[in-house]
Amino acid sequence: MKRITGVVVTTKMISLVLDGRPCSIHSDHINFEKITKKLTSGKTYKPSDIERLMQIAAEVEANLETVFGTSLTIDRKRDQIFWKETRLPPVLEKKLLQTLYENHSISGFSKFVDNLMQNPIESAIKELYLFLEKASLPITHDGHFLAYKVVRENFMDKHTGKIDNSVGKIVEMKREDCDIRREKECSYGLHFASHSYLHVMGSGKTIILKINPRDVVAIPKDYYNAKGRACRYEVVGLGGDHNMKELLEGKTEEEVMETIDETYVARTKSKFDWIQKDTKVMWGTKKVTVLEEPSKKSKGPWMTVIRDSSKRKHNIRCSELQEIE
Repeated sequence: MKRITGVVVTTKMISLVLDGRPCSIHSDHINFEKITKKLTSGKTYKPSDIERLMQIAAEVEANLETVFGTSLTIDRKRDQIFWKETRLPPVLEKKLLQTLYENHSISGFSKFVDNLMQNPIESAIKELYLFLEKASLPITHDGHFLAYKVVRENFMDKHTGKIDNSVGKIVEMKREDCDIRREKECSYGLHFASHSYLHVMGSGKTIILKINPRDVVAIPKDYYNAKGRACRYEVVGLGGDHNMKELLEGKTEEEVMETIDETYVARTKSKFDWIQKDTKVMWGTKKVTVLEEPSKKSKGPWMTVIRDSSKRKHNIRCSELQEIE
């Protein structure tokens, strides 16, 4: 049985000896807080649990190997996660671990980071971390995230009364017409929020938005980073009579869609009409053959079956495919 001895815990580093081997865990380690809590709580812990928390790289790397075309990599020596050459900030590393611990697919997370890094506003990228840290909101299979908004009873926006936010609508405005300044708490842009901000938005209908992190322009500093502005979003559901906090927080996209009201409007098949049986399409960097017409079950995603160059079949989402130009 493994043993841990010589434990010293500070706010910047943990030093311990694991089976005679000295180990140092710095404060920027993904699981620094969890390890600190286990070692200082006074409760009995298993050395194997501490070791697992220390050595997260192997677990993350094993899961990343299942994700086709990911730009995420692991530095095994430092237990750090990178997007290409850029280390992920701690809040995104923790988000990835949370996804793994909840047994959710990390394919959506990988795409989320890819989308986020395409945002041309550097300040918005950094600010979105603050929003995600405060709000436990779902990341979707195609790398977007879900959030809330309150509109009028007729689905028009509360400010002008002219923008239709009915379920199924895509609302957008020019990025250059949005205010990217964090210090401007109420300004130009399409607003979204976490659960904690809903009471500030007043009465009306609560709708569920799907937002590409690429389209976020600012996270205003008021109300503890609980709201944001974007230049585009899609209305995918109506909150109805559900407990709003429980509706989104800690759930997957599929779980949310199974819960929201029957007024949810699924995407029409016309969006995937170009996917035809026996045609060639792109799946990431691979050219593949479509074996079945797109189909869906209830509120689930549109699915199809493809065959790659090695003759293997894959049951995948239509949203993962691209037309050959």
